[in-house]
Amino acid sequence: MSVFVDKILPAAIGEISGLIVALLGFYQWRKQQERTRRTEFIAAKRNVCEGFWNTLEEINLRFRESTGSNPQLFEQIKSANVYFLKHSLYFEDEGQAPINKDIEALERFRAALYAPGNEDVASVWEQTCEEFPVELDKELTRLDGEVQGLRQAIKSKVLAVMTQD
Repeated sequence: MSVFVDKILPAAIGEISGLIVALLGFYQWRKQQERTRRTEFIAAKRNVCEGFWNTLEEINLRFRESTGSNPQLFEQIKSANVYFLKHSLYFEDEGQAPINKDIEALERFRAALYAPGNEDVASVWEQTCEEFPVELDKELTRLDGEVQGLRQAIKSKVLAVMTQD
């Protein structure tokens, strides 16, 4: 019994203590790795959301400036959709529906603004001081309101991501 108490028990306690310290070290290392990955993911998510917001804002500006054209706006809307699809991992599921709706609303607005037979509509829209035909004015106003409402919802989501810790 004396050999057990004098030699084996202290050695076993030392081994168990070493194993506990190693396990605690491994646990802390894993937690640090998770924090690092989470921090990197949040930073990437911020960059993606900011890039997407900038893409949408560029489209919004093109609608209101004389620098936009129908083919150019079509390509920008398509580009925004492709950007969103490529980076969908960074957008929560509940945030994807308003983005899809916004892209669809932008496309409907573009199509109405540049509809065949309405050649002067785009230039009138840019100047916003001349009047549209009543039916077209109602439709464009409705579509613009839809786009702006969805834009605000997306802006709120982007701001939430940008201020997330």
